[in-house]
Amino acid sequence: MFSASPKKTDALNQMIEEYRKIEKIDSAALEKYGTYLRAAVDMIQYCTQASTLPVIKDHTEIPDLDSLFNRYFQIAYSTSDLLTDISKKIIRQLSTISCAFTIWFA
Repeated sequence: MFSASPKKTDALNQMIEEYRKIEKIDSAALEKYGTYLRAAVDMIQYCTQASTLPVIKDHTEIPDLDSLFNRYFQIAYSTSDLLTDISKKIIRQLSTISCAFTIWFA
C-alpha cells in the first residue's frame, strides 16, 4: 500500500522547491498553487488510507479516516480545480461555476 508514498513525497518536495522560486503572482503562479494544493491533499488522503490496513481496521475505536474526511478532500480538490480555472482566465467558466458550487454546498 505504501510503495507509492516515496513518489508522492518526492513530487511534493519538488513542488515546494518550485513554489519558493515564484516571484510574482500571475496566472502561472495560481496554476502552480492549485497543483501544489492538489498534491498536498492527495498525499494527506493517501495517508488516511492507513486506517484501512488489517492491523488498524480490526480496532473498532479507529474509524475509516478516508471515508470520514472524504467531504473535506472533495472541497479541497474543487478548490484546486477552481484555482486552475481562474489561472486560465476563466476560459472554462462552467467548470469554475461548478467548482464554486461544490465548495459552497459541500
